[in-house]
Amino acid sequence: MRTPWFFFCLLLPLLLCITVRTFAEDFAVFPDRKQLRSPDGKYVIKSVDHNTRPGEFAGVFHSLILEEVATRRVRVLFDYLNRAAVAWSGEGYIIVTDYAGKRTSRVLVFALDPDAGRFVMDKNDLARRLPGPLSDKLRENEHVFVEAPCVCSSGH
Repeated sequence: MRTPWFFFCLLLPLLLCITVRTFAEDFAVFPDRKQLRSPDGKYVIKSVDHNTRPGEFAGVFHSLILEEVATRRVRVLFDYLNRAAVAWSGEGYIIVTDYAGKRTSRVLVFALDPDAGRFVMDKNDLARRLPGPLSDKLRENEHVFVEAPCVCSSGH
């Protein structure tokens, strides 16, 4: 007689595949991916490489753009150098971890409303918010990563 664990072990890979597929569109790392569709399908975030002229830096800089699908209206969110991890918040915001270098990253939060601006959290911002000794330690540290967790629009 087979135990319930046997059936659980058979179903686990299927459940994992369904879960990963369900939430796969809520999070992406650019420039590995070229686009990320919003859960409601109204927007697409795209990574665009800059076209360069002879003598300019080539193949280094990328831009994240937000495109409204219905109108094809495009807004440049920001330019990045290495990698950017992007997640939909589900609350009208896009959360980006910008891996600016080997020793640092920062978090940017963009509102879908273009008039709302953006919020940036980096080493300097954190240091300003901490009390004296902790602030000094953070400022002295050359290896600081500020990262946003994967925030899925479905509440997970």
